[in-house]
Amino acid sequence: EYMGDFSLSMDRQNPNNNSWSYDAQYRPPVQSRPSCMTQAKYGAMMGGLVGVAFGFIFGGISAIRGRIPVAQAIKTVGATSIASGVTMGVFMSIGAFARCDPEANSEDACHPAGSHESATSIQ
Repeated sequence: EYMGDFSLSMDRQNPNNNSWSYDAQYRPPVQSRPSCMTQAKYGAMMGGLVGVAFGFIFGGISAIRGRIPVAQAIKTVGATSIASGVTMGVFMSIGAFARCDPEANSEDACHPAGSHESATSIQ
């Protein structure tokens, strides 16, 4: 994206003035939003981590309440953590993908028409 010509020039009219000025108007860069697939990936990671945490908690509680041997408890907690992590990850990625707006990544969505004008201008 073009951001202007940033060649520096010194004030040639007054040699005692050491101030530098830009030849073009500075436009700050526009921050773009992540793509839909990136948002779905972030949703899957977040949901997976939350699901693993809840699976660990609930699997541990069920292992303690069932008073099962340690080897069996480790398998139970692991299986519960993996199953709930995958389930939450899938649902969170679907939710993030459903909320994604592919039109928000275009330049018109970042700079709607008339956004540079003041809303309270007197005509």
